[in-house]
Amino acid sequence: MNASEYQKSLEMVGQAIQRHGHAAVGFSGGKDSLVLKHLLNPLSKQIDFIWVNTGSMMPHMERFVRELGVIELRGNQTARFATAGLPVRIAPVLNTAAGRVEREPRQRLMLSDWYSCCYEVRCAPMRDYLKLRGITLFIDGQRFEDNFDALGGGVSGIERLQPLWEWSGADVRAYIEAHQLELPEQYGQGYRDSIECWNCTGTIDPHRFAYLAKHHPQRWEALKPALAAIYGAANSEMALFQKAVSAAALHEASKGTYPSQREQVRSEQPLAQQGTKEAS
Repeated sequence: MNASEYQKSLEMVGQAIQRHGHAAVGFSGGKDSLVLKHLLNPLSKQIDFIWVNTGSMMPHMERFVRELGVIELRGNQTARFATAGLPVRIAPVLNTAAGRVEREPRQRLMLSDWYSCCYEVRCAPMRDYLKLRGITLFIDGQRFEDNFDALGGGVSGIERLQPLWEWSGADVRAYIEAHQLELPEQYGQGYRDSIECWNCTGTIDPHRFAYLAKHHPQRWEALKPALAAIYGAANSEMALFQKAVSAAALHEASKGTYPSQREQVRSEQPLAQQGTKEAS
């Protein structure tokens, strides 16, 4: 990617700002948002660079971002954990809000899906800011290679612009080197992320775990019990399932019918054929 292509991205944003009058840029302090902020510097008088501090960002990242002079918004991860439970990729239903149907509910570790946690803590404050300020153009540094939506999906009345969408990781690195942009310290320590939530239990990232264990062992020790409890709950449900299946298998084996040859043949037939034979 050359200078003319950088200019093309800048012109695209400039034209959008002419339509809307003002814009907001979602900023995280990571490499992509640093590139975007630098790229859009000529238009900065017409842009609000907004950063959501989740309350669980690494202290050095908070300092790094604040020195860049962006607008700080606040998410409340602590409150989210307290009301909805810890974010997780897989959860037994009885450990979620939907599972509070027991006649005599037991004390259970409350869990929730990680996406709604990210939306409430990271995305919702930006949406609220756009609405409060009447801003109708939102810009972020999302790229095609990414797998997280910075705004949590489309918003009615808001135009979404992603100038870096077609940039590759190599393009981003080349821009950083060409303009000698300063990156947060973790990039030099092997972890290339902005670490909005160092204690996230919903994303299982071996790079983050290794980074914490090596450079912030106290935080890693604090995170481990939560991870063990969360995935221990899933293991408990799996153990209950396996116990039930084993009991059924023992019963059927004692009758000499586990599995019978007829059942094996039947299980291999399409359901439609099974229904046809039964009907006949």
